[in-house]
Amino acid sequence: LELIERFGLETYPTYLDGRSKGRIGDRAFEAQGEAFENEIGWLSKLRLGLAVWKISRMLKQIDAAQPWRGEAASRFDRETVASWAGRAVGDEKVRRILDFIVRAVFCCEPDELSLLFFLFYVKAAGGLEVLIQAGPGGAQNHLVVGGLNQLAGRLVESCDLDVRLSEPVEAIEQQDGTAKVRTS
Repeated sequence: LELIERFGLETYPTYLDGRSKGRIGDRAFEAQGEAFENEIGWLSKLRLGLAVWKISRMLKQIDAAQPWRGEAASRFDRETVASWAGRAVGDEKVRRILDFIVRAVFCCEPDELSLLFFLFYVKAAGGLEVLIQAGPGGAQNHLVVGGLNQLAGRLVESCDLDVRLSEPVEAIEQQDGTAKVRTS
């Protein structure tokens, strides 16, 4: 929110009144507000709690300031969210909810997302519950009038950087605290 304020952008709260609609796998649902987990039944809801607990335990092994450090970092980075969930989450409905969260928050498929990056992002947000909540105190609470893409544009304008779009990156060279990106 600090950058949004710095660049003079306005926010408004996520609309939560009424019923929300969603799809987990091939099952469509409607839920009151954000209570989509109520649509999976009590047993899967318990198993969802267990999955969140497992994620919380892994978060303790991650340093949000330097997620690549630590004994568990390389192990987490060798695995995707999908491979972890396939191994650690026995309930198909719960895996579908985790897939739903990854698609909504990270805009990618769970088999494309490193478990290490997922855990870093969740920890930086303050936990999985905070990351996915759209109500007050949740990471999804504020929307930017006109879209968040404006922030990226204003950041580029404020820096003396040569930003190029639609050019594939061929190499990234790092030396003495600087990085040089080579495109085609």
